[in-house]
Amino acid sequence: MSDFFGVILVSVLSFIVNLIIPVFGIYFIVKYSLNLIQKQYRVLGSIFCVTGVFFMIFFGYIRLAHYSKLPYSILADFQNAFYTEVNYDKDYTIKKDLNGHYRICDRNGKYFTGTIKTYFQKLRFSPIKSKENGISYFIDGYLIGSSQNPIEPMFLGNNFGETLSDERYKSLEEPVIIFEEYEKLLKDEVLTWGDYILVDKKGNFNKNYKIKYAYCIKNESLMKREIIYYKNGVVSLIRPYRLDEFNEWVAGGGNYFSFDSLGYLIVREKWNKNGTIDYRKIKKVKWEASKFIKVKEYTDILEKYEVKDIKFKNEILSPKNLTFLENGELWDENKSNFENVCLILNNEKYFEKRLKVKLKNEKEEIKLSKKEKELFSEAINRGKLITSIEEDPEMVLNKEKKLQFIILDEKNREIGSFLYINNKFYMKNGIYIFSLEGDEFKEVRERMKESFYKYLD
Repeated sequence: MSDFFGVILVSVLSFIVNLIIPVFGIYFIVKYSLNLIQKQYRVLGSIFCVTGVFFMIFFGYIRLAHYSKLPYSILADFQNAFYTEVNYDKDYTIKKDLNGHYRICDRNGKYFTGTIKTYFQKLRFSPIKSKENGISYFIDGYLIGSSQNPIEPMFLGNNFGETLSDERYKSLEEPVIIFEEYEKLLKDEVLTWGDYILVDKKGNFNKNYKIKYAYCIKNESLMKREIIYYKNGVVSLIRPYRLDEFNEWVAGGGNYFSFDSLGYLIVREKWNKNGTIDYRKIKKVKWEASKFIKVKEYTDILEKYEVKDIKFKNEILSPKNLTFLENGELWDENKSNFENVCLILNNEKYFEKRLKVKLKNEKEEIKLSKKEKELFSEAINRGKLITSIEEDPEMVLNKEKKLQFIILDEKNREIGSFLYINNKFYMKNGIYIFSLEGDEFKEVRERMKESFYKYLD
């Protein structure tokens, strides 16, 4: 509290000093000017008085305007006396539609399609035109994406209501805007990766993913890159990982990227193998509203240059290569499938008695008995490990009836789950499947059907 009052005291003293300087300046200028006039230097005295007073008023205005933006300033509530508000180049209103979505409307009340620009604050008496600081793009009243000048960004996009996903804006058949260098920057980067494939982090039974992994092989060395997407499909982050001497993934060894939701490159940093940043190689791009261009849709550059060779994919996604599982380095070939699954999900030693399993169907969650839990773990153990490259994700997603087995720790916290469809267990947050297809699994399939299919009704 004493620090707070100390800051307030300093602010008050600063205010007095900043106010006294121009007041005393004007006083001495007027006094000296009158002295010149009395000595018959009327023209010189008048010019000196007018220009001096004007200069001191201007100086005081600049000083007090600057002061009004300082923390805890007693003039903080009066910033608008010196500065303009953030300006918009279009009038708009936000309305709630029949579906409960907030959408932007133009001055005529129609859902807005187009660009809204925003401008920096500026001194009210400054003749310089306010500079553009933000741009937001809309289709049919929905926000597609926004971008702000990195110099004093205003984060205005958060005020514009609903944001469309990439699937929904494509259905509206309107062009979108993107930073003109976005695709080139991504293309230049991925062409340095060697051969790579993309893997959805959330697995087959969640199509609303926004995270992918790129597994890259170049000069017989393996790199992993985590790619995070915005809702509209534009890349947000690319984070590099490499394998260390313990065969574990650690950050570093490549370029780290950050984009905003309209593809402006916020930063590109060179990450050394020890995870440190080479600040001499940071890449930045000048922000200008004129550098945003219209395109048909946001192209997934990473998918475009992904290796399409099915033989290469099968080799990389082989069950023998468990590096691609979440925490896959924990897999122990001397343990059962279920023990390894628990190691990966819980990242600790497996203790059967501590773990619980519940079943979730379309309507409810059911706590499994000890016998049912043992059958579930036995089915996982006996299942054949295959990869999702052999499956059709849409076929899995479109199934009406699903059984989801949820694994809980001793504190009833969910640590992982499996979706059971067509005699196969689909692991969440992993690209691997445990299959009970084939004659050798007939007996355990029948017991699964007898014990769990009743919960589908």
